[in-house]
Amino acid sequence: MKPPEFDGSTDPMVALEWVKAVEEIYDYLQFDDNDRVSCAIFLLTKTTRIWWDATMVSVNVSAFKWQEFKDLFYDKYFPRDVRSQKVKEFLELIKGNMTMQEYILKFEQGCQFAPYRASNDIEKGEHFL
Repeated sequence: MKPPEFDGSTDPMVALEWVKAVEEIYDYLQFDDNDRVSCAIFLLTKTTRIWWDATMVSVNVSAFKWQEFKDLFYDKYFPRDVRSQKVKEFLELIKGNMTMQEYILKFEQGCQFAPYRASNDIEKGEHFL
């Protein structure tokens, strides 16, 4: 399946895309939590491997859940302030000078940051308008 490795990035969106890419593979292969964590650890390289080696001393890896791994990973590579900014950008999104195609793309990208708003079709439609 050629899962992508993650070697760290200053762009939080790269970290988010990495998680999405490996989750797609995990879902397809029906990995359980332990397999997801083990595989993710295997895919960490360079500075992320150093980060994980330092982090794992404080966690019980054998009982570690995928969501717990993602929480630690996001705290490091997709911090809360960046996530909050992405939510704010989505909630304040206006078309302005964008083409409709550009606006739709920005809107769809933003939906992932405010699922409470995007999961309700009525609210999603109202927000789009």
